[in-house]
Amino acid sequence: MAVLALCLPLGNPAWAQAVDAPAEAAQAPAENAVVQAPAEALPDAVEAEAAPTPDPEAEAQRARELSAALQRFEAALVALESERGPYDMGLIEVLNDYAALHVELGQPAQAAQLQERALAITRISHGLYSPQQVDILQALIDAHRAAGQWELADDRAHLAFYLQKRLHAADSPEYISALLAYGRFKQQVFAGNHLSRSSLASIRDIEALQGLYTEALATPSLPDMAAEGADPVATPVPLPRSLEAAERFELLHARAVTEFQLAQFAMHDVPLGLHRPVERYINDFVCQDVVGPTGQVVQQCGTVRRENPAWRD
Repeated sequence: MAVLALCLPLGNPAWAQAVDAPAEAAQAPAENAVVQAPAEALPDAVEAEAAPTPDPEAEAQRARELSAALQRFEAALVALESERGPYDMGLIEVLNDYAALHVELGQPAQAAQLQERALAITRISHGLYSPQQVDILQALIDAHRAAGQWELADDRAHLAFYLQKRLHAADSPEYISALLAYGRFKQQVFAGNHLSRSSLASIRDIEALQGLYTEALATPSLPDMAAEGADPVATPVPLPRSLEAAERFELLHARAVTEFQLAQFAMHDVPLGLHRPVERYINDFVCQDVVGPTGQVVQQCGTVRRENPAWRD
């Protein structure tokens, strides 16, 4: 692709080598030198060399290279869109590389916007349940989480796990790995209450995650061929794959973590109402019409304290 030649490779960019080369050259003598004197006897000059000060010129050069790389990615996107349209599959690679550069620059929100676009093109080009979405979804989860956009990260985590559940059998290593990754994300959400949900809603989510772990740990039962009157030779049934010891251990450990989190919610948040996202009681300013002593209707207003209906959600 001619346009992609404009973009720098992110794995080992040439501009990064050019910037890091002086620093590596400066560190080489210090690494090769043998110093036998104790640290307190070292001269001040040697101690100063151990902690070199940042080079403003090198940092300025790095900033210029990063700015140029961003401009090249933007130019590549515009050229491809003009030539092939906004939904061409060739845009996916450019968008993913462009997003990776934003992640390197510490801009996860901008990276998530580009990856959302790459996901949309992938779903249009390959289908709603295509496996090509999995890597993009994982990058999206990381970007949204780094940007503090937990609602969007949770939505993409649900979609990624749903796709893996459709693509792989329940006893396959791919499904077990997807379940463990999904569980680690949800446990992080529960630990920080990043979705600002009530305790009862969080408990329901934890119990649902526990159910997934229990299903994965359960040994599937083989159909009773004799009772059905079928010939086992003519209609062989594939044996379910047994879990590896490491897989079973990870699932048991993950389920134990969810049980601990469930106990925390049950013992602290539910009875005592601690750390709830909403208050149990709220104050409302209410006005009503009443008949005064002279027979005229007047309006009286005041503050009424009542239970918050959202507290029981």
